[in-house]
Amino acid sequence: MEPSFQSELSGFLSENGFGRHLSLETVSGGSINDAYRLETTEGAFFLKVNSASRFPLLFEAEKRGLELLSDSAFVVPKPLLVHQVGANQVLLLKWVEKGSPKENFWEVFGRRLAKLHSITNDSFGLDHDNYIGSLPQTNG
Repeated sequence: MEPSFQSELSGFLSENGFGRHLSLETVSGGSINDAYRLETTEGAFFLKVNSASRFPLLFEAEKRGLELLSDSAFVVPKPLLVHQVGANQVLLLKWVEKGSPKENFWEVFGRRLAKLHSITNDSFGLDHDNYIGSLPQTNG
């Protein structure tokens, strides 16, 4: 990551109440994005970074999708911030530590997935377009 990006990101984080930047560590799971564990004086965060011009509004759409899923049966990380830093866009979420699955994990997961899929509507689609990986997805 470029030093100018880190400097601009650090300034933006502190100005918006996320604390002083302490460390940034690459983590897996970003798929088409760069993914990091960001440590600040306010705690740990998950930071996703991608090109703002290559995937316009990618993280805005992801933020809206996460907010929709937060009303479902699943616990999803709350999106804290979507912002453009230089030529990049960033999505900031609270860091979730990996835990050990509970004994009945798959049973609970199955019930929650069934509950999510029981939600109906009068029509198919979504109120906004988004991405499926790097491909734009029209949801009309």
